[in-house]
Amino acid sequence: MSHATPPEVWTEVFSGLPAASLAAVVATSRGFATVGRPLRFARFLLTPYSLLGYADNPLRYEVETGDAFRCATERLDFWTSEDIAPLVRSCRISTSDSWSESEGPTRVTEDETELVVLNMFFARLQRFTHLRSLELVDISLPADALRKISALPKISAIDIQWSIKRLSLDALSAPVPPSRIEKFSLFAYPLFDYFGPLLPLLNPATLKDLSLRCPLLSWTASPEKIPTFPAVFRLYIFHAFSTDYPVFYALLPKFPRLETLEVDIVHPDVLADVLAGCRAIFSHIKKLFTASHRLIAPFLQQSPRLRVLVCPDTVEKERLFAPLRANTCPALGALSVHLEAIRLAELAPLWTCCPNLAHLQIYFEATVRGTGEDTDDIAIAFLNMLADGGYLGPALRTLVLVWHFVDPDGDTTAVKPARSPATAVLTSARALIAERHPALTAIGLDTGTCVLQWRGRAHDRYTVVEECSAAWEGEVFQDIKMKVLRMWEEVEREELGI
Repeated sequence: MSHATPPEVWTEVFSGLPAASLAAVVATSRGFATVGRPLRFARFLLTPYSLLGYADNPLRYEVETGDAFRCATERLDFWTSEDIAPLVRSCRISTSDSWSESEGPTRVTEDETELVVLNMFFARLQRFTHLRSLELVDISLPADALRKISALPKISAIDIQWSIKRLSLDALSAPVPPSRIEKFSLFAYPLFDYFGPLLPLLNPATLKDLSLRCPLLSWTASPEKIPTFPAVFRLYIFHAFSTDYPVFYALLPKFPRLETLEVDIVHPDVLADVLAGCRAIFSHIKKLFTASHRLIAPFLQQSPRLRVLVCPDTVEKERLFAPLRANTCPALGALSVHLEAIRLAELAPLWTCCPNLAHLQIYFEATVRGTGEDTDDIAIAFLNMLADGGYLGPALRTLVLVWHFVDPDGDTTAVKPARSPATAVLTSARALIAERHPALTAIGLDTGTCVLQWRGRAHDRYTVVEECSAAWEGEVFQDIKMKVLRMWEEVEREELGI
């Protein structure tokens, strides 16, 4: 290991490596072994049982027996040992699909006391002294589990996903001390209030990021009991049933430093209540993520600091462009939308109403028939027209275009593998677009069968980089596809100052 490079730098580099590559690095030298070996044990995955009959009550659990059970307990002994447990930084505990007979003998039980591997884990949970994030997926929590989780000295993020109709939660009745949780996420079956018993985990003094995809009956029934969360900067709420909505007029004022609001669905029956709550946050919201066209216009009109607008579901063009035409949004710097189709001339209102729009991402959902052989032609024809005319604004620096093709019945179309000249045509179209619009420093394109990512020399952190691949190239194609997706993540961090 080079003495000129601090170990902290190597730690950052090695943390992004897959497990197989990290093992090879550790074997390279003693110095790399010292830095890399703890990272090999930074993430622990545990599958203590499988569930049978998600809608059953009581639930039936399938647990391993014989040699399979012995191997599972030996593996758990290793990960929960005094030497390894302190190295673990994140942990995911989840159920599995039913084990096959080839994986070893199993038996079915309804008795939670027979969930030996799960109970052993929670009995040793205090050994994970540096555990920062914990993910629980359809796991029945044993008694006192929440108290033990809350008592972990370094725990800062909890993600709970309960999709089961009826789940035994003995742990929810035990008192829970104040936690140090900064990020909390709950996805729960919509007919039961699992959120209420978990409220003690939410410490208003430390919580910064809150995602709730569940009924919030405890807050709906008693809005006066909603605490103030002075440090929360991101709030995500999703629920499709209007009767289970929280009382937004009482809820949103409890987040005085909220900068990012993500509200997936807004039922018409509760729109007035949602807008009443939004009045308390209009002045300081920087990012709005919403699948509801009903919220777009109010935020464009009343949020002077709105910098990022993301519409994740396909919206009708007029419902998007009408409020843009009716308002001037000088602060808006990034826009991501899903559209069925668009004529390039319809982009003109964007540059008039959003003169500082620097980043644009459009997901196109196009309908094609048969095998989808013309999917490349659809995308490339659009790009060629974009290159021929001055359709992009003068301030635009990032352009991401993604095509998603479906058949007339709404199913994903089986696209034909890209023809080899398609990547050359895509590269040529990109070059013409960049030449026509010199302010552009980043372009990402995904036609479904071809992907391209380009970084221009003017970009602060990059020299010129261009990668293009067709689907038949396998891992290379998927790697570039992920880079195109990550472009927007970079955009949001830049606009939000993260």
